[in-house]
Amino acid sequence: MPAQCSSSGMSTTTQRCLSTVPPAARHQLVFSPWYSFNLPPSAAVLFALQASALSSPKQVFARVIMTNTKAHTQSTWELDITLAKAAGIDAFALNMGYTDPYVPTQLAHAFAAAEALGSAFKLFLTFDYTEGGKVWPSSGNISVISYLQQYGNSSAYYMYEDMPFVSAMEGLAEAFDYGQEEVIPNTIGPIYFAADWTSEGMESVFEDGPGLREGLNAFFSWDMWPFGAVNMTDAVDKAWISAISGNAAYMMGVSPWFFHSASGSKDWVWRGDDLWASRWAQTLDIKPNLVEIVSWNDYGVSNYIGPIHSNSEVPAGALIYVEDNP
Repeated sequence: MPAQCSSSGMSTTTQRCLSTVPPAARHQLVFSPWYSFNLPPSAAVLFALQASALSSPKQVFARVIMTNTKAHTQSTWELDITLAKAAGIDAFALNMGYTDPYVPTQLAHAFAAAEALGSAFKLFLTFDYTEGGKVWPSSGNISVISYLQQYGNSSAYYMYEDMPFVSAMEGLAEAFDYGQEEVIPNTIGPIYFAADWTSEGMESVFEDGPGLREGLNAFFSWDMWPFGAVNMTDAVDKAWISAISGNAAYMMGVSPWFFHSASGSKDWVWRGDDLWASRWAQTLDIKPNLVEIVSWNDYGVSNYIGPIHSNSEVPAGALIYVEDNP
């Protein structure tokens, strides 16, 4: 998400914005090589990734930016789910900003579609605390609790360790709401909580002392693009894993590209020449139980692997570099 790519207020590991423009690249419908891969890396890498999937089943998610689904119908969601499931993706992470007016309608369409298809493919909620300038309240008519109460019992909701899987994009100041003795789990019951607080640094996973922050079950790092004109490594992943010291699961991010040039000073590009293949290869070294693909449909920053259903769903200014690049 572009909210985590700025020149101030971020840790050094997330200051990755460069003002160069890459050559035009055609996006294709491409998926996790653990199951299928329509933009193939070397045969050796592909074979290794498929073998890993057979020996140690992994959970692979794809992030869906809900504001980019405003023209979706239930049938559109059914198509997206069918494509993702065929590629071996297990669930969509539905990334929602508090002020997004399309969320209520599109959540209803998404869950209706997943339920209609038999719920083998799952959905879970990702509360984005960076989008729209307002944070998610824990309770109220439109809140974390209200949406989990509405959809947490759906047959299509993704469960992990017998708990509803819930994730957050930033929002460290509201983290206490997710603690096991706090308002959210006290109201709806136990949840499996995964958080991305990358911009806050590694100290974000701790409270007042060495103990891991209460209620944190998994940590998701937003560091999945190379830092400047270099190859991406898994060093940052290993550093986060060391920081949480086995007290929480690690959710690894995989992304194919990152390019944004819609307006103002937001001319960003992160090197992605061979990132889609090399980043998946790094998962063989890390061996995470959870992987999230960023993204299914974030057209504005060019890292989508899903189709463009309607030009009206492409953010203003981005159509010039994503049109006819499905």
